[in-house]
Amino acid sequence: ELSRDQYGVLVTLTTAATVVGLADLGVANSLISKVATAGWGTQRTRELLSSAVVLLSAASLLGVAVSIVLSVLLPWPRWLKAPSLSGHELRLAALLALLGVAIGVASSLGQKLELARQRGHAVAGWGALSSLSGPLAAAAVAGIQPNLVAVVGASAIAPPLVLGVQTVVALRSLPAELRPKPRRASRRDLREALSSGGSFMCLSLATFISFQVDTLIVSGVLGAAVAAKFSLVVRLFGLVSITMQNAMAQLWAAFAEALAKGDWQWVASALRRWTLIAGVVTGSVSAFLVAFGQPLITTWVGEAFQPSLMLLLAAGVWYSYSAAAAPLSLFYNGAQLQRVQLLAVVPMSIANVLLSLSLTRS
Repeated sequence: ELSRDQYGVLVTLTTAATVVGLADLGVANSLISKVATAGWGTQRTRELLSSAVVLLSAASLLGVAVSIVLSVLLPWPRWLKAPSLSGHELRLAALLALLGVAIGVASSLGQKLELARQRGHAVAGWGALSSLSGPLAAAAVAGIQPNLVAVVGASAIAPPLVLGVQTVVALRSLPAELRPKPRRASRRDLREALSSGGSFMCLSLATFISFQVDTLIVSGVLGAAVAAKFSLVVRLFGLVSITMQNAMAQLWAAFAEALAKGDWQWVASALRRWTLIAGVVTGSVSAFLVAFGQPLITTWVGEAFQPSLMLLLAAGVWYSYSAAAAPLSLFYNGAQLQRVQLLAVVPMSIANVLLSLSLTRS
């Protein structure tokens, strides 16, 4: 069983490491719209897939190098505020958390490939397995020996390994003529992928700052123990929101294909329908969690982690709204209108950091 400091460090590092995932330069996300628009069975698709494999493999190696540098240079002991843990232990845990995300840059190709193929069941199934593998691996290691480094390593490495298996399965399911090979990658596609991926990378960074930096702020201002309590609420409600968003993920490719065909009537109908479904489903489950979240969390991890009712209510409102807004974001992605999103998300991310710092301190 982990102490509050140990669990707080675990969730803080898991969140912080997400930024290393930006090393893919947005290539994997840009692949979805391009493949859905190009259509399957074309030489263009084969070249796109080959270029994506080359770039993601290189980006993953870059992420590994960056992880090693960041684990040494950044002041992790001062940031994490966990006095019961040694600096060496915190740096090693940070390295493993960063490496897990770096490996995931390449292993996540299977998820993007299945999105482009509009195989939502595969995306949801493998995504759920990947999400569960981290906590289950961490719990198994903690049950044997509650060592922070070992638990962080298990939590960080298990998910990309699961997604790596999915990527192999997805690539092997393609016809032989479409399977990516490095020699099929063209310089034109490599340049185009980097160019179009840049917008997705900027969008991912701004989204990270807007939606995921709060745990880091709570940890930096109030300490790892308080971040542990905050993170449990985020994870509880986030599980509902992520499940709903995984169920809608294939809309990205579906919107891209429909827009390429000029089928605006279907796009408008699907956008309205899924916004309503996401809001009602997530709102209903969130209301249940607000009402019964305290006893659920107490049963799950003990009274020391019990959140306030106001924190549960705030999380319920936010995640319900976030899920309802997700179809609009998928539409923008399918229409390749990343700059429109950036105009909204950049000021939002700045406002989030300033308000979060101010409100957390008060």
